[in-house]
Parts: sequence; C-alpha cells; structure tokens
Amino acid sequence: MYRKPVEKHLASVSLLAANFQAKQEKAQTVRDEELAKLKKVIKEFESKGLCATYEEFKESEKHRRSDA
Repeated sequence: MYRKPVEKHLASVSLLAANFQAKQEKAQTVRDEELAKLKKVIKEFESKGLCATYEEFKESEKHRRSDA
C-alpha cells in the first residue's frame, strides 16, 4: 500500500543527492582552476621582485590577460 510512494520518494531523494554531488564537484573544479590561476599570477608577480617598474608590471599584465 505504501510501498510505491516510499520507493518514489527514496528515488527522488537519491536523485537530488546525486545532483547535489555533481554540482558540488563541478564547483570544486572551478574553484581549483581559479585558485591555480591566482597562484600563477602571484608567482609571476613575485618573480618580478621589487625592481619591476609599473610599466613592466602593466606590460606583464597585458601579456597575462592575452594568454587567458
């Protein structure tokens, strides 16, 4: 009597859980990609050191943005 509604509900819950897991994994992948980009920018910025002029920094930013 209650078996079909319960099975339907459990299937719905399982589907929602699977969708949530997929969205969470996708968000984590996007986050990791953005973090990698930021680390690359930081590494490039630090490699310039204190001797880099503002013009050199602007030029490197133009180059970096054209690569992205």
